[in-house]
Amino acid sequence: MTKKLQLTAIVLLFIPELLVISCMEDENPYPNRYIGFRWYSAFGNDTCILEVPTSNDVLLSFKGDTARCFYGKYTSQRREYNFSDFSMKHNSVIYKFTYARHNGARYFFLHGDSLDTRRDKNYSPWYKEFYYIKP
Repeated sequence: MTKKLQLTAIVLLFIPELLVISCMEDENPYPNRYIGFRWYSAFGNDTCILEVPTSNDVLLSFKGDTARCFYGKYTSQRREYNFSDFSMKHNSVIYKFTYARHNGARYFFLHGDSLDTRRDKNYSPWYKEFYYIKP
């Protein structure tokens, strides 16, 4: 009988702690599992490489021209990355990247708007498919 009472007391002591732990909010409910990953895509006569080096930085570079790197910031939620201040100029075209989405397999789609400064007056929707680079 005393063993049952002791076990009951122990269980009753742990219930409030379990409730507190279960109600605690996680800082980032969707952690970024793609940190350190890289994707590539053909871009004109060059290869474009998209990297996620940290939990809030994104890097876009060209294989043939290592001097040109474009940095941006992002927030992630599940498989979607929302960019802020992420753009590039390639030839006479300005690209403003708004978000990227991973399809759960090996493809990464970069979405945004493009403006050809020689021909266009308004931005037009644009996207590019990137393929995963195995480390």
